[in-house]
Amino acid sequence: MSDVVVADQCSGDFSPLQEYFGKLTVGQLARSRVTEQDVLEAAAPTHKMLMRVFWNEKLAGLVVCAGSDPFAALWTPSCGDSSHSESTIDTTLNLNGKMISCRFKAFKPVHSPVYSSDELAKSFTANQLHNVKRAIFSSNNLLDLDMEHITHFVEQMLPACEIIDLSNNRFHGYPLRETLDIPLLRLLNISHVHFVDITINGVATVDRVDFFQFLATQQVLLSKLIFVPESWIAAGHWRRLFTSCSSEVVEGVERSHRLYYKSIAQK
Repeated sequence: MSDVVVADQCSGDFSPLQEYFGKLTVGQLARSRVTEQDVLEAAAPTHKMLMRVFWNEKLAGLVVCAGSDPFAALWTPSCGDSSHSESTIDTTLNLNGKMISCRFKAFKPVHSPVYSSDELAKSFTANQLHNVKRAIFSSNNLLDLDMEHITHFVEQMLPACEIIDLSNNRFHGYPLRETLDIPLLRLLNISHVHFVDITINGVATVDRVDFFQFLATQQVLLSKLIFVPESWIAAGHWRRLFTSCSSEVVEGVERSHRLYYKSIAQK
């Protein structure tokens, strides 16, 4: 799949898009982590709508699956290999780069050691996960509609999990805020969850100031949400999200972030 030439997929209504891809292959796009935003920016104004449809109907699934190829070499039974379905997982469930959005599971190769977000609860047993304190779902190109499945999985299968790492995905809350916001708030409301890391996601930007303004009124939930990469805390640009809030709110956010990064450094 990684050798597929993108332009060859631009047939029929999509033929005007061939010029944008030249001889680039799906594998090259996957290795470079090309996103929907990247291809839309490359398209001329008259082609942007067509490019969006092409991405959603064809290209996104191909890129995600091409990017999944290296996972098999990294796969270990402790991460939930079905051939060791009763192996107890230690304190960390690491699914970094081992998942695919449920939106694209139809493109998942047969026997691929990659989990679709809506299959997580069926892929593990309660006995496997009772010791898990940290669950890592980072770098999987997960979308807004996957948040509901992640939250359900944590609620049903991770009774002791304190840290949920959702960093470096594609969560943003667009075009429907509710698709992301409602399950994310539910995740933050889980009593045993101490931190939810959403750094390097569209939702963790000034584009979603509305979300942070709401959380500023829910300080317990805000104290759990990690949205600033550690190296960016000192710069303080994230404070712009809280310009109308008290210094107590801002100081609480910084304190929570420093506590979080200190805690994961010790694990």
